[in-house]
Order: sequence, then structure tokens, then C-alpha cells
Amino acid sequence: MVKIKFANNQLAFEYALYMITSSYFKKTSCITSLLEKKLFLYYNEQKSNTQYHMEDLCIRHIEQELLHNIPKSLWNETVKVRLIKHPNQNCTEIQFIGESYILRLKGTYCGKTAKIEHEIWSTKQLVRRKKEK
Repeated sequence: MVKIKFANNQLAFEYALYMITSSYFKKTSCITSLLEKKLFLYYNEQKSNTQYHMEDLCIRHIEQELLHNIPKSLWNETVKVRLIKHPNQNCTEIQFIGESYILRLKGTYCGKTAKIEHEIWSTKQLVRRKKEK
């Protein structure tokens, strides 16, 4: 019998990024729970050392980049989380949607390292753009 390996490092890393970043907010609720469960399964298949390494990469990025560059008011909000799968980019975009801001994250797992991109959008500017159209 052939053992099928379900572990996918990229999807597991995306779950770690979602999970660790969520812990910095006052409260989060995921509005795409099916994809959240799928990512969790891949994360859960990882060895504990790999999980810890992925978590450390996420924490390092949050503490070195996000905490200093994102308005403190966003971290104190209750946010909704949307996970959006981008098949052509082979990654999942993680959106933390608050009252005033949207934090967008994309992470690429490279084994020992990771590349994490982030953008912050003002919801007020998005509303203005929609009204202008």
C-alpha cells in the first residue's frame, strides 16, 4: 500500500500566517471557514518542528514590519478575516477587514525563509472611490 503525503508546506504556512496574525487583533472571525479548515488540515500534517519554524517566521515579520507600520487602532479592532485563493499565483490572500482599515497579507514559504507581503488599505478611501464612479 502506498502512503499518500498530504502535507503541503505552502498551504500550511498560509494557515500559520493567518493564525499568528489573528492573535494580534482584539478579536477575529473568519468568514471563509471552509478554506480555513482546509489550510488547518495541511498545517496539522506538518511535523511540530516545521510548525514552530513557520510560526517563528510569521512572528518575526509581524514584530519587525507590521507592528511599526500599521496604525495601532487596527490592532484594537474586531476584524473579519477573508481567505482568498489565487490559483494563478499559487497562494492565498489573507484579508483582515476592520472598521477603518483592511490589512492584506500574502506569504510564500521557501523552506528556511519566507517572503511575506503586506498592504494596508483605508476603507474610507475605498468608499470614496466607489462614490466617485
